Amino acid sequence: GPAGAGAVLFDVKGEKRAEESRYLGETTNNVAEYQALLLGLELARNQGVKNLHIFADSQLVVQQIKGAYQVKKPHLLPFWRQALQELSRADAGALLCARLLSGRHVVFCDVGVPEATRAARALFASTMAEQTEMSVEDHDRVMAYVLGLSHALNLAFFTALAESGELVPRLQKMSSTTFDAQLRVASLVAKDNPHLYFDIQRLNDYGGAALQALRTATERIQRLVENGDEAGFVELMAAGRRYLENRA
Repeated sequence: GPAGAGAVLFDVKGEKRAEESRYLGETTNNVAEYQALLLGLELARNQGVKNLHIFADSQLVVQQIKGAYQVKKPHLLPFWRQALQELSRADAGALLCARLLSGRHVVFCDVGVPEATRAARALFASTMAEQTEMSVEDHDRVMAYVLGLSHALNLAFFTALAESGELVPRLQKMSSTTFDAQLRVASLVAKDNPHLYFDIQRLNDYGGAALQALRTATERIQRLVENGDEAGFVELMAAGRRYLENRA
């Protein structure tokens, strides 16, 4: 069917350096994936990039480039050879890798049009993404914690820091592994779209329960510390450890 290819080039700071897309006409998904790879390599070459991480979501293309799969379709051979040629032009010190959608989740909510859901799922059939189908209600309840709670936690973290009067460079001089990791995540959240984050909190009917859970947990920690309840504090951490160990 009709196809297109696109590529975006980011620097190490996550800033967009270049992007391009092309309409390919009638072709296959695999040809489009190869064209996207070639387009990205062209962008990188034109920008003088020496170290490159390639992010792709086609298992077939990535494994063929890595040599794990044979190229059995004759019409893909020219694209495969061109991609290998482009990759071989990289300097000896270049870092070239590929990341699939393996471990990523794509959620589908059927709102009464099963054929549309099937068509949407088919778009990801050639990827390694884990497909999950659930009702809209289940989706909103889960997202209240997956997005709403995690966002609120980071909002609370950087708000508390900002209102403490302590400067980040001063804190970093005496920081810990936990602080540094949390600071990295919070920094990404702070740079994101605040209107989108507000909508995630405000428009989810289950969002209030997640925020209340965060407030209750924070107040419980405060009570344990203020009351000198070390046993309760230890049990709190043990309960959390048991929960996280069993999350699979």
